[in-house]
Amino acid sequence: MRKTWTGAALAISAIAWSAPGLADDGRDGPQQCSLRTLDGSYVLAASGFAIPVGGGAVPRAIIEQIDFNGEGSASSPNSIISANGAIVRSVGTTAASYTLDRDCTGLITFANGPTHGIYMAPNGDKGWTIMTAPLPNTPPNVLQGTLTRVWPQKGHDERH
Repeated sequence: MRKTWTGAALAISAIAWSAPGLADDGRDGPQQCSLRTLDGSYVLAASGFAIPVGGGAVPRAIIEQIDFNGEGSASSPNSIISANGAIVRSVGTTAASYTLDRDCTGLITFANGPTHGIYMAPNGDKGWTIMTAPLPNTPPNVLQGTLTRVWPQKGHDERH
């Protein structure tokens, strides 16, 4: 009797693993990212330091809206930067492009020069950034922060 139950259990297990939809969740390994992962409006909140030649580190912080289109293009309609306490607000929209690989790493490159390395959560709701290239003709920067999707909320988009 024991052999019969063992054989039946193995047969049921084999059928379950080979039947479409029963054991396969449709993914090849862990969740993966693509350009579509970044889609919607995000807030970049970052802080760090500018490091002028011959001087001490100067604290910096930025809060910036970035709108990603899910196809490799983005724009930043507004930002607020604090550099050693001096506040600068952006005027106009800055264009950007981005890449996002299957491993959820990529780059955001702004038309005016700065580039940020990124790592996104597979659902696209949150990411982490580090500046890899500052504005041209500015001192080196150490700037890291987070990207948080603020619109549309996951699974909800009234634009379409």
